[in-house]
Amino acid sequence: MIRTSVLALFCTALVGCPQLKPNETGDDGGDVDRVGATPDAGDANDGTDDPEDAEAAAPVLPPDAPDAPDAADAPDAPDDALDGPKPPTDGEAGPGAPTVSCGVGADGTPKIDWAPRDLQGLALWLDAAAGVQVEGADVRAWVDQSSNHHRAIPPYPSLLPVLLAAGIGQHPAVDFPGNGAMLTIPDAPSLRFGSRNFVVEMVVRHSTPTIHLDCDTNTNYGALYVKSEADRPYRGLAMFANWEFWDATGSRGVYPLYGAQLDGFHFITTQDNVVYNDDRPRALAVERRDDVLSLRVNGVPITTGVVPLDDGGAMNIDALGAGVDIGAQLNRAQCLRGAIAEIVAVVDATVEETASLDCYLLHKYEGAIRRTSAPK
Repeated sequence: MIRTSVLALFCTALVGCPQLKPNETGDDGGDVDRVGATPDAGDANDGTDDPEDAEAAAPVLPPDAPDAPDAADAPDAPDDALDGPKPPTDGEAGPGAPTVSCGVGADGTPKIDWAPRDLQGLALWLDAAAGVQVEGADVRAWVDQSSNHHRAIPPYPSLLPVLLAAGIGQHPAVDFPGNGAMLTIPDAPSLRFGSRNFVVEMVVRHSTPTIHLDCDTNTNYGALYVKSEADRPYRGLAMFANWEFWDATGSRGVYPLYGAQLDGFHFITTQDNVVYNDDRPRALAVERRDDVLSLRVNGVPITTGVVPLDDGGAMNIDALGAGVDIGAQLNRAQCLRGAIAEIVAVVDATVEETASLDCYLLHKYEGAIRRTSAPK
């Protein structure tokens, strides 16, 4: 059964929220702000919410969430467990074979070589097999394969991700060692999803620890795709590996989940008793369609929830001026320890296009993805 819990996903002043902080603090108690952001002098942060914020903004562990899972508590899944539909194949075609059709062409017939470039609203397509510029193995740029030609670049010359030739299965991937190495894409109109429908899907594996000693802040989650405002309530899309829950007394612990938020009060997590920081590759997607936000793992919806509306329309998540951060946040915050092979972001995708994207990624990485999570 697909887990659906509106109370666990979207919060009010009476029900606390995670308030994940894309620009969380270091040990000195001062806010870590994006370059060019205006610091909030009255909201210095030491890793916990200010007392005056506790009642209205302190998150609680959702009532249907499990106790903090760890590798010892999580149920073992059989090696051949599947949590999603196997991508269609023709005959004995192997993974990536050109006889697989994941979409249709302009004439409505199956398109053998369907790829994300066929998506009408393609905003970003990062593929580690194309467009990665390196010096040795160090990544100096990851060039977008869409017509927007975005460039993801490292802001710190001394903290660089590396390109692994076989980072996810036999596919190349950009590896983030968990020390603050990151890539950032400057803001651009094509990256502002506003109040439109969107889907961001990636192929990722990670082993980000829930007690993180290699990152400068005390936030123990990893940044996967973060484009959000620097100040509370941090409006914008943010996808994370690991998730910390809070209540008025403090942290309830860090969980090895995947999660996404539209701001600090409106979020969704996997919550399916699966330990996701096990370094196994998965296709992870977050999608907003009309008034529903959903998380999918390997093509299967794990959690869905109703999205709050602003003045009769969906919440605007443009986050003007904020770029897309991948692998960490500025000032060595939210350091991901893991590898990403591909990221695809699409606005206003049809249901059929979303299915085509799932099919494409699941088939392409079929030999690497370990389907060990299933909806409960």
